[in-house]
Amino acid sequence: MAVAALCMGVLAGGTFGAQLPAYATTYQRAQVEAFPESEKRPILEWLDASRAVADRAVDDLASGRIDACFDEIAETAAVLNTGFDRRELRRDIRRACGSIVGSEYLGEQVSFNHGSRNDSSRDLAHAQSRVFYVLRTTKQTSEPVYLAVDVIEREGRHRVVYVWIQTAIPSATDGTQ
Repeated sequence: MAVAALCMGVLAGGTFGAQLPAYATTYQRAQVEAFPESEKRPILEWLDASRAVADRAVDDLASGRIDACFDEIAETAAVLNTGFDRRELRRDIRRACGSIVGSEYLGEQVSFNHGSRNDSSRDLAHAQSRVFYVLRTTKQTSEPVYLAVDVIEREGRHRVVYVWIQTAIPSATDGTQ
């Protein structure tokens, strides 16, 4: 199944549900910036570190170093004890956009994964960011092609979990920088 098909719709709260558990709270970066200083500072620092990792992954994809990005995803999959099909992702990227030749950052969000519906904690140990980009590609399309890069922190560093080709993004990310 194509990744684009998996990610076409926006679920409630602006989250594409791809790897989030049943209970998660998602905030756009602009929402985090409105938190009280003591709450927002560690989250913004975490998001900045996530963005740096996501930027590197997108730069790898746009400069022809696709295997470097895929190696990072495979390493994260090994840490998480999950699988990763590099051929399927390569095929999905080719089908959606040919080759990626550039990108522009659009925004980011953080999701805090919870154990229950009544848990609203903002524990960075259970956080996942999604960083959004609009892509410049070699394939002519009538609509923009977007990329979402999912990032978590495990074993003391931020890691790319996956990259998602998307046809839509949460509207709150448009213009957020």
